[in-house]
Amino acid sequence: MTAVHRALAAFVALVGVLLAAPAPLYAAPTLRVGTYPNPPLIFRDEQGRPQGIYVDVLEHVARQEQWKLEYVEGAWEECLERLGRGEIDLLLAIGYSSERSRQFEFSHELLIENWGQVYALPNANIRTLLDLTGRRLAVVRGDIYYAALQSTHETLKVFPTFVEVSHYADAFRLAAQGQADAALVPRIFGAWAARGSKAEKTSIMFSPVELRFAAPKGRGKEVLDTLDRHLVALKADKGSVYHRSLRAWLEGVRTLNFPTWLNPFWVAGVVLGAGGLAVGLNFLLGWLVRDVSDKGVPAALFMAVTKTLLGASAVTGDSPAAIVDRVNRRTVLANEQCMFITAFCGILDPNTGRVVYTNAGHNPPLVLRADGNVEILEHGRAPALGIADDAQYGFYDIILRPGDALFMYTDGVTEATDRAGAFFTDERLRAAVAGYSGRSAGQLAGSVLGEVTAFAGGAPQADDIAVLVIRRAADRLHLRSSLAEIDRLAEKVARLGREHALPEELALDLRLALEEAVTNIIRHGYGGREDGEIRIGFHVTPEAITVTVEDDAPPFDPHERPDPPLPPEGGDASGVGVYLIKRVMDEVDYRRNGSCNVLTLTKRTGRATCR
Repeated sequence: MTAVHRALAAFVALVGVLLAAPAPLYAAPTLRVGTYPNPPLIFRDEQGRPQGIYVDVLEHVARQEQWKLEYVEGAWEECLERLGRGEIDLLLAIGYSSERSRQFEFSHELLIENWGQVYALPNANIRTLLDLTGRRLAVVRGDIYYAALQSTHETLKVFPTFVEVSHYADAFRLAAQGQADAALVPRIFGAWAARGSKAEKTSIMFSPVELRFAAPKGRGKEVLDTLDRHLVALKADKGSVYHRSLRAWLEGVRTLNFPTWLNPFWVAGVVLGAGGLAVGLNFLLGWLVRDVSDKGVPAALFMAVTKTLLGASAVTGDSPAAIVDRVNRRTVLANEQCMFITAFCGILDPNTGRVVYTNAGHNPPLVLRADGNVEILEHGRAPALGIADDAQYGFYDIILRPGDALFMYTDGVTEATDRAGAFFTDERLRAAVAGYSGRSAGQLAGSVLGEVTAFAGGAPQADDIAVLVIRRAADRLHLRSSLAEIDRLAEKVARLGREHALPEELALDLRLALEEAVTNIIRHGYGGREDGEIRIGFHVTPEAITVTVEDDAPPFDPHERPDPPLPPEGGDASGVGVYLIKRVMDEVDYRRNGSCNVLTLTKRTGRATCR
């Protein structure tokens, strides 16, 4: 056999051996996984090994599916860029948003929920979002909570000085060392980092998000579907790695499930009793009154969870119906005790008096109009929270005019009992509210609670008694004693006419009388000085418009001056202004209140003088 033949025989034998050997049936895929420092969800230990809740769950699934994992560490912004370029196959613990869903593919199952939390030193005096204006706020580039704050701070009129860093730990460290006034971080990371730190959690929290897995756009659907399938099974098994990891890593952090929601994102309002809560903005006022169906620790925890969800959801800018619907669906999932919560959620625009509200099974509030009439907000009552995840919630609106009050309460008010067991009743409440027309919000609330207390006569009560009152103050306009302010006065009268649909001739009468009165005060009362003040209050009812004009000039009673004859054209017109006021207004009253002139002008609607 020649050398060539021998080589050929060896080659054929080798091919035979290779063909006879069993071939691998499956080549395990390698997933490049983006990680960033965000303990206890994802982080590296001292040996550089990936750790955390997401790592525990992912590695469990990887073992089941025979995936190989290659972790790629980076700053958060780097991870987002790598995912966008397709340089990694999977990113852990990414907050879902509709905007991000246009950039990346997301799993459907969330692993955990998070929201933004502001931390600061105790002496930083930061209690509400409004306190952040002009303060240094440390934030992480590319962070979803940072983006949420940026998208709304123009509307909220909150303007922090943002100090951008790459990692949450850097932001937290700047706040803890006083190099920034506060830090915006995820609530779970904040609780982890705050252990042993001087920085403390403030009451500012917002923007709840679902943390999921994400893949590059148009890729990774099979991996994400597999993760979803495993997560459904892991969540259902209380002994699974998912639940064990939550218990292990969130030890000492889980109290965050029940944060206090007094002053969450806005400026806190007034609370009377145990069941009412109000929060507000400088451009909107939002509030919630709620009551839970049971008593004891389970009910308190159920209420705490719902309060937290409402507090974190209220800052999205959605309608009350959308807020209540979102919270209801999540409340149903956490309602193992089969309880429910009634809630009345509303948003007021102080500029227009428009109230948009949703009622989830709560007692219908009362509207006390400035004229003393009481209306019941019976529209739109829907199921209470926690009963059905497919409950439908609509929203409705009313207009609070100057002097009107919205009176909200829990059923402990109407179901308060006296010593004989008789109830206070809805009828008695309406009569009590009507009896305090014209009072301030605090006086109205306190007076009604006083009547409930007097009715009970010391009898023990079975339920919480809470009252919340929001009153739109009577219209007031403050002017300087300068003729340049006449334009502001004219604008105010025009706006009043539009808001109340006043006839054009009547609004013209009102404008003429007020311009004459204010001009006289500026020229003759203050003698042309521009450092004086003129205060004008407006009160509109279906029957009449009453305007009160106050100033601190020397006394001047228009009734003491007789009506002058009309001057010839080009002649002296002094005194004619007072005559015109008396001519176009139905009633003109004057009194001296201490050092203040008080001129009250009344015009009955339907009666116009100017033509």
